[in-house]
Formats: sequence, C-alpha cells, structure tokens
Amino acid sequence: MNMGDINSILPDIPRFYTALAEWLACMLCILRMRRRINSWKLVAVSAVVLVLQSFFLILTDNQEDFLWIVCMAVAVGIMYIFIFACCNLSAKDAGYCCVRSFVLAEFMASLEWEIECFFYISGNLYYPHND
Repeated sequence: MNMGDINSILPDIPRFYTALAEWLACMLCILRMRRRINSWKLVAVSAVVLVLQSFFLILTDNQEDFLWIVCMAVAVGIMYIFIFACCNLSAKDAGYCCVRSFVLAEFMASLEWEIECFFYISGNLYYPHND
C-alpha cells in the first residue's frame, strides 16, 4: 500500500489541531510551574504563541519528507521557547518539559483526529474538511 492509498483512507491531521494541541500541552506545563511572567503578560505571550504556532503549521501544511521533519523541529523549538520564556526553569528542565509537552500534544491531536475520523469517515457522514 503506498502513501496515496493511506491518505485516502485516513487523511492527515489538520495542522491547526496539531498547533492547538501543542499550545495546550505547553499551557498545562506552564500553569503547573513557577513562572517568570504572570497575569496579563502571560495571557499576551500565550495568545501570540498560539497565533504564531497556528500560522506556522498551517503555512507549512504540504511539506513532505525532510522538510516536514524540519517544520516539526521548528514547531518543537517554538514550544521550547514558550516554556523557557514563561517558566522559571533551567534550559535543561525546559527541554524536558518541552519533550513531555510535545509527546502529550501529538497524542492529543492523534486521539482527537481518530475520534473525528471514526464519526465522519466510518459513519459516512458529511465530512467538512474535504471541501
């Protein structure tokens, strides 16, 4: 089975879902740690990072092979900078939190996409992402 057959059976996760999952995973980490910034600054930085992560992943949606790996590395870099800038952590600890957040985000995005595909594709219901 080639990749074209796989994508016709189960399409790729929309990049916005991935961006939102990555942002939410970072927020879970940030809200549990002692922070460098608080209140309105945290809200502002968080909103900027969500927009940045979303635009970056949406703009790089059709990248394949090596460029896809580079794009994911940049996305992880954005997550790392977000966590390091917001939390009172060493670079090493921020890296650990970033890796945990990335794994959680990929799991969350995959689970959501599996559930959505189950109800829309398997159930032969109208599928809004194919327009």
